[in-house]
Amino acid sequence: RHVVSASWLSLVVVAAAAGVFALAGGDLVRLVLGDAYGGDLGRLVVALAPWMAISVGASLAYPLVFVRGRPRGLLRLSLAALVVHPFVVWAGREAWGAVGIALALALTTALVLVALLASLGALRAFEGLAVAVLTVTALGAAAFGIGAWAGPLVGLAVYAALLLLLRPPGLRSAWRYVRALS
Repeated sequence: RHVVSASWLSLVVVAAAAGVFALAGGDLVRLVLGDAYGGDLGRLVVALAPWMAISVGASLAYPLVFVRGRPRGLLRLSLAALVVHPFVVWAGREAWGAVGIALALALTTALVLVALLASLGALRAFEGLAVAVLTVTALGAAAFGIGAWAGPLVGLAVYAALLLLLRPPGLRSAWRYVRALS
């Protein structure tokens, strides 16, 4: 429950950031860093969104392995990830360039997340994580799809309005859970 609830709250922010950068990433980077930067940053940030979403779950599950007293396999898991990752990145880069590298990062992190959740006996968390990812992706796509015509700030406002109006049940439950922790 902890991984899913905290993921909901994090994924809401990930979707907002991905949407804004998809629409204006290059412009924002050029504004801050100058004309030498920017390029197709929006596409790259969108390609990194799956990794961002998966890494949220992994970052939340990792400390729970210690809390539950099951860190024995972490060294083997770390070594396996280090061995497998360069090959996955190479294949991704060969297939899709920079986007392939971003997707390879997501794949390796997903494998680590599966192993972490399995060690916790919590593979059922994937159902809640999938609902969270699909919900914020759908809301973000709808909002920032409108923003593609009207601008990133409008997309962000529409996204916030959709979250407030629809109040997805998983998000409400996550908010209650996190508030109960404090």
